[in-house]
Amino acid sequence: MTKKQKTELRDSLIRCRRAYAERGAKLIEVTHLDGRKSGIANPKAIKAAMDALNVELDRQIEELGGDPERSGLNEVVRDWMLRVHPGERDLMEDFSETVTFLELARRMRDGENFYEIVDCGESEQRQRCFERLAELTDTDYDVWYGLWLAAGPHENAKERKADEAKRKALAAEVDKALKAKGYDPKG
Repeated sequence: MTKKQKTELRDSLIRCRRAYAERGAKLIEVTHLDGRKSGIANPKAIKAAMDALNVELDRQIEELGGDPERSGLNEVVRDWMLRVHPGERDLMEDFSETVTFLELARRMRDGENFYEIVDCGESEQRQRCFERLAELTDTDYDVWYGLWLAAGPHENAKERKADEAKRKALAAEVDKALKAKGYDPKG
């Protein structure tokens, strides 16, 4: 396959993925080998099938050079989790379908809690996301872990003030990292 053909195929797969994301699906029609047709209309079954399709589209797009608009910090956290950790699918039913790593970084930098941003309750998923953020921003895992701790509940005003000072110091590291990658830390 020529470079041009690979680019055309990649762009076609990107358009397919974008069309589903923008329009959704309410029926999946299947044409069987013998020509008969059947359909799936159950919303949960459609969502599971479309999640699997998106994971496969992402894999093929990556294989063909990746989506320049959705790679790195612009990648949707949930898409990355499903692609890299497909075994997590059952634990991700409520996980945000729109939050990118860039949005996650900015919002954590501003003091929001990881679990509220991505609508997740699993510590293993949090850990994987912090590892990926550290990789994408060339920062240390402890930056993201520290921001998460600083966003947590506080026993008293003294503790809140100390955590806010820690958050500001860590936010400065995030600002520097995002600027180095060509992003405005404040959006």
